[in-house]
Amino acid sequence: MGARILAVDDEQMNLSLFEAMIKRYLPDAEIRTALSGQAALAAVKESAPDIMLLDARMPDMDGFEVCRRIKTDPATSAVRVLMVSGAYIESRHRVSGFEGGADGYLCKPFRPKDLVAQIQALMVDRKEKESVFRVLVVDDSRTSRQVVASELKRIPDVQIAAFENAPAAVAALDAVKPDFIISDTAMPGMDGFEFCATVRRHPDYERTPFILLAERPNEDTRTRAKDRGVTDVFPKPFPPQELSGYVRRHMDARRDWFDHDVLVADQDLATRKTLKQYLAGIRVRVHEAGAPDEAAAILRRGTIDLVVIGQQLAGTSGVDWCQDLRLSEEHKWIP
Repeated sequence: MGARILAVDDEQMNLSLFEAMIKRYLPDAEIRTALSGQAALAAVKESAPDIMLLDARMPDMDGFEVCRRIKTDPATSAVRVLMVSGAYIESRHRVSGFEGGADGYLCKPFRPKDLVAQIQALMVDRKEKESVFRVLVVDDSRTSRQVVASELKRIPDVQIAAFENAPAAVAALDAVKPDFIISDTAMPGMDGFEFCATVRRHPDYERTPFILLAERPNEDTRTRAKDRGVTDVFPKPFPPQELSGYVRRHMDARRDWFDHDVLVADQDLATRKTLKQYLAGIRVRVHEAGAPDEAAAILRRGTIDLVVIGQQLAGTSGVDWCQDLRLSEEHKWIP
C-alpha cells in the first residue's frame, strides 16, 4: 500500500499540480485534496493520512494553525506534515512551524523530484525511523489500563494510546498507527478475539504483535486466539515486568533495522529539523539536542555513531563543545 497523502491549498491550480506530480511519480500513493484549513481538519478527522502537504498561507486558517491543531490532538499527532511555502517566508515563521510540529518544509517553486524525495523521506521516517514505539491498550477496566500503562511508561520512547472498548480502538487505528497491541478478552460490544480478527483485516496491521489478556486461559482460548491472529496470550493476573519485557524485545527487533544512530546538536530548532529531514532517507536514527546537557544525556546511552554539531548550543559554541567531547575518554572516538 502506498502513502496516503492529503494536499491542502487554497488555490485549485496548486492542488492540481500536486495531484499530477504524485500520480506520475508515486503511482501507488492515494491522494486527497482540501481547499481550506477547516476542510483539512475535517478530512483528517474522517481518515488520517500518512502525510499532509500543507500550504503555509491560507485565508481562513493558515497552515501553522492547522499543523498545531493536528499535532496537539493525540488522535492525529502521528500525521507527518510537510509545510509548503513561498521562498519569501521568514526564518522565524519556519521556526514557528517546526515548534508547532511540522516535519519538513518545501519552498515554492519546487521540482517534482524535490517533492517526491520529501514524501519518500517522511514515509521512511514514519514507518521505520521514529524512535517512538506506539502501544495500543484496549481494556474495559480502567484499573487494568492504568496498570499496563504504568508499567509500559517505564520504557523509554514508548507512547501509549488507551481505549475502553474495541470499536473505538478500531476507529482510531489509522490515527494511532500502533506498533504493538494489547487487548483484554472479555469486553462489551466486541471481544478481544473479534477485535484481533478485525485488526488483521487491515493491510497495515496484518503482522503487528497482538497480545491477548485472558483470565485462566485454556486450550480452547489459545486455539481461538491463534485462529484469529493473536500473537500470544497472557494469563491474568500477570507480572507487569513480564509484559514490559515482551514489549522491549519487539522494540529491539524493530530497531535492528537501523544501521547507525546520529546525534544532531544545535540550539536552532529549524536547523535541527532540516538536518533530520535530509537524513531521514538513509538508514540512520536521528537524535536531537539543543543544549549541552541534552546532548550529554543522549551520548550516555552509548549508541551514538556520529555527531553533527552546529555553530551554537545553548550556553556554548559548537567548537567549544566539540573540544570538550574530544577530551572525554568515552566519546572522543565518535566522528
